[in-house]
Amino acid sequence: MDQLKRSQELQVRNILIVDDDHDTCKLLETIFQISGYTTKVVHNGQEAVHYVLTNTPDIVVLDIMMPEMDGWETLARMRSQSDIPVLFLTALTSGDYAVQAFDLGGNDFMRKPFTNGELLARVDLLLSGVRPSHKKANLLKVQHLFGRSIPITVIIPAYNEARFIGSTVLKACEYADTVIVVDDGSNDNTADIADEAGAVLVRHTCNKGKGAALNTGFKKARELNSQVVVTLDADGQHLPEELAQVIAPVLSGEADIVIGSRYLMPLSEVPFLRIMGHRVFNFITKKLAGVAATDSQSGYRAFSAKAIEAISFQSSGFSVESEMQFLAHEANLQLIEVPITIRYQDKPKRSVWQHGMLVLDGILHLTSQYRPLLFFGISGLVLLLGGLIAGLWVVERYRILNQLAIGTAMISMMLLIIGLLLLSTGVILHSVRVLIANLFRYWLARSHQ
Repeated sequence: MDQLKRSQELQVRNILIVDDDHDTCKLLETIFQISGYTTKVVHNGQEAVHYVLTNTPDIVVLDIMMPEMDGWETLARMRSQSDIPVLFLTALTSGDYAVQAFDLGGNDFMRKPFTNGELLARVDLLLSGVRPSHKKANLLKVQHLFGRSIPITVIIPAYNEARFIGSTVLKACEYADTVIVVDDGSNDNTADIADEAGAVLVRHTCNKGKGAALNTGFKKARELNSQVVVTLDADGQHLPEELAQVIAPVLSGEADIVIGSRYLMPLSEVPFLRIMGHRVFNFITKKLAGVAATDSQSGYRAFSAKAIEAISFQSSGFSVESEMQFLAHEANLQLIEVPITIRYQDKPKRSVWQHGMLVLDGILHLTSQYRPLLFFGISGLVLLLGGLIAGLWVVERYRILNQLAIGTAMISMMLLIIGLLLLSTGVILHSVRVLIANLFRYWLARSHQ
């Protein structure tokens, strides 16, 4: 009975097909009539406008490239008399045409060649009154630019960012399918503003740090089966308008992680102390992680499906950006940089020195986790060297003065024992990490075959 009722309802749904290509019109007629719709075919804009004014069809499927009166002018004349739903169906592939279609009052936009299922689904949505958001025109432009409609998710970790979070979310929503805001225990109205702006909101009950917020965001992205993830800072310093250039290497398969680097652009916007601090962190991170970057502390990044699956941060604080380079090396992920612009609209919550010490502490902690042989080995070798020097001094003193320096001898033994323990710890942990890393790379490679 339900199928009969739906068929009866569809019988009164009349679709006007406007296209100068007779083969395309025949194909569309067949698809719609088999699905229970009635159809009317015209081959130029003048006939289409006349039919809309005299017969009021339920929906118009409109081509753009037609002689005498193209689809744009046809839509404009229709809109002066009617708000009938219009679905553009065209061979034009540029995202600029999709944006223009929405700007002129079109309700949806599809490219040829098309699949029957998607066409019928879009027509059903328009007839039911559900229309694609006009705000998604920029997203369509990005997707058409790369020739595929791959889901794009933006993750924004936020802590007390009520001043900028609203505008950041609204702008990001224009370029992404989903915007996830992780409110990291804010005590202002950051969460409420993000929710009102249209973000998928995830909340921490207390402030856990940027790394923990990103971990939560990536977990949510995996639940949503996101194929491309972009991270933005919540303070408005990053431009969602540059999203296309940040994700381009991911979509082309050139990289798994893309860092938006402020240092590949003129540095006029970056304070001098930040530049010097970042250069120090870049050098340390490069030496320890084995992956070079001109902006190891940038929060504007893009991640492939492979990276989304592989990444889980150990850092809870601001050293999470450096950890990504350690992770890239561990999981054999390709990392590259692209230039971005930067805007500093607000004073930082911490001084440059406080922030720098927190990042440095985090990097040292990461070294103990990801490079145990380097971290414990160097410490052990330094202590061993000190113990040997102290021991030689005791022996030489005993040889010359026939006096045994008991205190120095005990210190020498202690340094030698601790040094050997640290060196052994580094060797053992390094061996375990190499084994785990190889097993993880093997699993990751098998899972993407």
